[in-house]
Amino acid sequence: MTTISLELPESIAVKAEEAGLLQAGRMAQILEQELRREAAKRFADYSRRFREAGGIMLSEEEVMAEVKAMRAENRERRALPK
Repeated sequence: MTTISLELPESIAVKAEEAGLLQAGRMAQILEQELRREAAKRFADYSRRFREAGGIMLSEEEVMAEVKAMRAENRERRALPK
């Protein structure tokens, strides 16, 4: 585990604390969601550039199969002892 420290405006810190968002488990969930969103943005950008360069696009089913495979790999990697 890694310990992090955040500096937040008081009003945001109070609201986040009241909502339970500053608990370690909840923070991990929020960060995981954001990491997935960022990966999706990178994938969409790559897809757009690939298509513009004349590349062959994958079907939605093929993309979903790749996403599922990548998620499974990520779960396996997180489960490995460090």
